[in-house]
Amino acid sequence: MKQFGVYWTGMQSVQPWRIQLLGGLRAERDNQVLTHFCTQHTAALLGYLAFHLHQAHPREFLIDMLWRDADPASGRHNLNMALSFLRKLLKTESDAPVILATHQTVQLNPDLFVVDMQQFAALLQQAETDSETERIATLFRAVQLYHGELLRGFYQDWILPQVVRLEELFIRAVHRLIRVLEQDDQREQALIVGLDALTHIPLHES
Repeated sequence: MKQFGVYWTGMQSVQPWRIQLLGGLRAERDNQVLTHFCTQHTAALLGYLAFHLHQAHPREFLIDMLWRDADPASGRHNLNMALSFLRKLLKTESDAPVILATHQTVQLNPDLFVVDMQQFAALLQQAETDSETERIATLFRAVQLYHGELLRGFYQDWILPQVVRLEELFIRAVHRLIRVLEQDDQREQALIVGLDALTHIPLHES
């Protein structure tokens, strides 16, 4: 069971890995910070599994996405090696497996990971039902999670449409937060929010 970002297994609490996808790929847990992952394909695999944290993915699909030019045997070997590396790199003190894998599918264990992109989306959804006083804090938390475009430096086909979608969500959230702050007569804070946002979306100065 997971409460307040901590995974509880019996009487043992396990700090989850925090995966940053917005602005680049980064994994952090306690004092560990990971920004390099053996190979670009291994990093791309982690990014994809984290983005789709609550879904299991066919092995053949992952092989085709990342090792399209490899023959079937080499593709399966490459995937197995990448998964083995991630298991060792991301291991925790929990008995629960970091990666949930069968002969057909692969998935990160959602009990052991927190992903910024999913928190970002959840906070925007929460803001829709928040009271006026709660909405400012919720939108602040959401925009502060956005550190730049999704998986910067990765170029798989699935990424670009999501880059555009998340950037549009961020822009709308910033506009909304600025309006709420101005209505609350916090014009200086509204200006700071706008200037901070420009560090991530410099082409959207208007």
